[in-house]
Amino acid sequence: MDTKNQILKAAYKLFQEKSYDETSVTDICDACHLTKPAFYYHFAAKSDLLLSFYKSTVEKLVLTIDVSDTNYWRQLVMCFVHLAQAENKLGADIISKVFIANLAQNQHTFDFNDSFKNTCVTLITKAQESKQIKATQDPTELFYTASYIFTGYDVMWAIEREESTRINGLISSFSNLFNVSEEAEFTL
Repeated sequence: MDTKNQILKAAYKLFQEKSYDETSVTDICDACHLTKPAFYYHFAAKSDLLLSFYKSTVEKLVLTIDVSDTNYWRQLVMCFVHLAQAENKLGADIISKVFIANLAQNQHTFDFNDSFKNTCVTLITKAQESKQIKATQDPTELFYTASYIFTGYDVMWAIEREESTRINGLISSFSNLFNVSEEAEFTL
């Protein structure tokens, strides 16, 4: 394992055990048997670890698409559900710190990952063509709107730390946005 991934793995473990705020760069360096200069060679600040966690989570999502599934609506929803589930593993504490880091200075964490965006836009287009969704707006605009809805649910989750309604609320909001046909509806 390379040094950067070693740092990320140790930091993630410490953040889960102690929380982000209670974990220092020294703690991470000690866990990796590294010096602070070695840490700062790979990351400018502790907050960069959060951004790295989040970006790698989004990048891995595209790999979860089942190209043999013709229920494009279900696949689209599952892209966002898998993202929510991956965030659950990171925890509300880490996700709230990602928001805080970006509010302090835009770290571009929430810039749209091209692979994820293109996959979702393709799924929206195919769902429109197959009449699984009735919304006729531009697929790219629908993707952006869905992403902002997702971000709204993320913010509320980070604030309230309440997971119980997050995914079901997201699916319900998406169903309204996309005007889903009865044939395409599904349950988790």
